[in-house]
This record gives sequence, structure tokens and C-alpha cells, in this order.
Amino acid sequence: MFGLGSGRTPENEVWDRLVAESEAGIREAGGVISGLIDRVGGLSDAVPEARFASSEADPPLEEVISGAERELGELCGRYDYRQLLYVSRLCTGIPALRKEDADVAAVRVRVQNADRWALRCGDRSSARDPVRAEDGSISVGALPGSIFRDAAKLHWLANFHQWRVIDRAMFNFLRLVADENGPPDPRLLLLTGGASAASGVRGGTGRRSTSTPTVTGARTATSPGGRWGTRSRTEGLSP
Repeated sequence: MFGLGSGRTPENEVWDRLVAESEAGIREAGGVISGLIDRVGGLSDAVPEARFASSEADPPLEEVISGAERELGELCGRYDYRQLLYVSRLCTGIPALRKEDADVAAVRVRVQNADRWALRCGDRSSARDPVRAEDGSISVGALPGSIFRDAAKLHWLANFHQWRVIDRAMFNFLRLVADENGPPDPRLLLLTGGASAASGVRGGTGRRSTSTPTVTGARTATSPGGRWGTRSRTEGLSP
């Protein structure tokens, strides 16, 4: 048994609510991401991109990552961590999220990313465990209405954050390669609105509704992540 704001309801009603509100949660996450990158890069319709040299890239990369962390912390802090974790796990197969996963491994990574934030920042103030076995079913108590939308938002933002952390590590690696082998040095490119976020991405297409940081200037090319549109790309330049 599962609880909504007015009492308990069957599991299928909770699933239907998650499916119905997942698109809204993804749109909200996309708005957060676009806002972060636009603010960091000073982007607008008149200034659709910002380029940062290798020596200038650390602050914007860190600001994007820390901004996503603040948003994730605030989101998870609104809910009991046990309820959030349980509802988040149900997002494993939500169609709006699942269609963006490249494969089963990408699903696992997405869910693990969300789990970490729910466990790390979810509310732990209640000593009473709302999740319990009851009459052969699982009860999670009365769920706040906003948790369904926010669970999808959590998955999208947590995955975005994870790939930006990977981007930062990749950027630092490319700088070491450039120091060892000579130019070209890597550069950071921030795009507004995702208008060209998917172009040139190897191994899949991206969603065009969110902004994307792009690292350019490597001698070898990789494409981290699955088919998530909030992924960045690393473009290889010929020696």
C-alpha cells in the first residue's frame, strides 16, 4: 500500500501519478540546468555561446557543478529520505526517463546517482520509519503531492551532475595531455538553449531543451554517458 497526501492508495495509482508528472519534473530540471549554464556563461539570445580557454575553465565548471549540488540538496531536503528513496526507485522504468537511457547499464547509473542524493540529503528528522510491511504489502505512509514530480527531477539533475563531474576530470586530463604533447589546449564551450547541443555527439542524440557544456580540443575523442541531452561532448582534433 502506498500513501498519497489524503491517505493510502494502490500501487498502480502511485505509478500512474509518477508517469503523469515525470515530464513536468524533467522540464523543471531542464530549466534549472539552462539557468545555471546561462548564468555562468552570461548567455542570452544575443550571446548564444561562451568560450573559455584552458586557464579560465575551472571557475565556470565548478560553478555549474556546485549550482547543481545546491539544487539537489534543496530538493532532497524537502522529503523523508526513505519515502524519497522508495519513490525514486519506482522511477527506474518511467517512460520519460527510460527512453533517454542508452542501455540497461545507463539505467543502473541513473538510479544510483539519484539514490546517492536521496540518502545524502533527504530529511532524517523523523524517528518513525514511514516505510513498513503491512498486510503483505509495503506502506510508505502519506506522500506529499510534489514528490512525484520531484522524483523525476531528481533523476535528471543527479545524472546531469554526475556527467559534469566526469567532464571536469576529463578536462583536467586533456590539459595534462596538452602539457605533455603540446597544443591544442582544451577549451570549454557553453551553449544556451541546447540549440546545437546534440550536434557532433558520438554514440547518440541529445535532447535540445537544455544547455550543454562542451569540451573541445582533445587529440582523442570520447563520448561520456548515455543518450542524456545534458551530456557534454569531447571533440577530437587531428594532430
